[in-house]
Amino acid sequence: MPRWIEDPAECYDRGLIPVRLLTPMDIDQEITEWTTRALSKLRPNPSGTVEERLAAFENLEPAKDAISSLISSLRSTVAHYNLPYLALPEDTPKEVALRVFINMNTNSKPLTMYDVVVAEVEDAAETSLHELVDQLRQEFPEVARYGELEELVLSTSALIQDKPPIIPGFLDIDKERMVADWPELKQCLARMAEFLQGEKVFDGKRLPIYAVLPVIAATFFYADKHGDKVGRDHRLLRRYLWSSFFSDRYGKTASTRSLIDFRSLRNLTSDPNSLGRDFTAKQLATVPVLDRSAHPLASVENLMSAGWPSKKESLSRAVLNASLYFGGRDFADDSLASFTTIQRREYHHLFPDKLLSDCGLPSSFALNCALITTSTNRTIGRKDPIRYLKDRVGWTTEEEINDRLRSHLVEFKLLSHRSYSTLSDSELRSAVEPDFRAFMRGRALAIRALVELLAAGEKPELHRVLPSLSADTSGSAGAIAS
Repeated sequence: MPRWIEDPAECYDRGLIPVRLLTPMDIDQEITEWTTRALSKLRPNPSGTVEERLAAFENLEPAKDAISSLISSLRSTVAHYNLPYLALPEDTPKEVALRVFINMNTNSKPLTMYDVVVAEVEDAAETSLHELVDQLRQEFPEVARYGELEELVLSTSALIQDKPPIIPGFLDIDKERMVADWPELKQCLARMAEFLQGEKVFDGKRLPIYAVLPVIAATFFYADKHGDKVGRDHRLLRRYLWSSFFSDRYGKTASTRSLIDFRSLRNLTSDPNSLGRDFTAKQLATVPVLDRSAHPLASVENLMSAGWPSKKESLSRAVLNASLYFGGRDFADDSLASFTTIQRREYHHLFPDKLLSDCGLPSSFALNCALITTSTNRTIGRKDPIRYLKDRVGWTTEEEINDRLRSHLVEFKLLSHRSYSTLSDSELRSAVEPDFRAFMRGRALAIRALVELLAAGEKPELHRVLPSLSADTSGSAGAIAS
């Protein structure tokens, strides 16, 4: 089906010829027979007049020559086509052979390691991994907010089976065990997404470090689901998450280090003899990322030098995520930060970019950023930060301003030193620079105070964090000097 495929005349009417006629073998007789049948409608009608038969013959010969020339040309192309190949020794390791195959695949949709694993799962467990992942996407859509599900599934499966979340580890995954673990695996991924939302980390677009995702999901595979140990394990993962975000642990060799950290986390959460209340300092010391001597948390100076969070810099994004921890109330509509609301928000300069550029000062630092919804474009000029914010979102009271700023870990007093609109060019920088420096340092102290508590496994309240701003905020901030 369809039947016309076997009818040469019907094929000719559609401008088609059978591929079998292009085989580089001696099939002249078959070609002649097909061509004769294909052109049967053009042959002269014996009962026609002489003129009609002559006209038909004059049409038949050119058509016969054209189709013969076309078939001959295509057969020549097939016969002389150079088919490249690379011969590998029989003892070539499997992962090397697959990598060569993937790299040599030049069609419009390159083969990926996920495609290879899909084929192996089909072969070993007679199950479609594509269908399983599609079901996961439908059942737990929040998981896909953090990255490609396919890669996340492979990385988590590799860690669960104590293998590195990279290509050699993916190839070594026991595919039958992977399918057997699937019901538990997808629940672990869902728990991972729920945990991240609880930590105010809402999506992959603003995720500081991808490597933490499979580690957290795989740890849930071995962690308890009920009882006191659930809270204990959440505190452990909170320590892990924020320590990863605000240290240099995953600055390089992330896959190797994530496997090492996962093994330590797995051993702690699955130890039947460990305390249900919390882990001891000695137990926590077994997790490399929690070792402050090897991987200290970012200093105030580090935080002050972190760039604009829309760029793919882990510390910059980490600062942004921390700034949303206490709700990140929108400056205009007062909505709390959530996955839904932040999709409509923009990266906004707290100290206006125009004001700082007029002073010759850089403005695009993570500490000078707040995620808000307003997209109003107004004339900024040399407005002081508070006046600028009032004009953009229509604030009216100082109390309202202060409450919303504090939910972003910003103190009102650090943005309301004075008005700059009446200052001359010569006066502007000398007035703005120390104020901006004090603002940056004050917010860095607040972020640092929050991170220290989170990296210790705590769930702090806002009043425990912002009082740290009573400390001296007048220190130098060389990172913001031009």
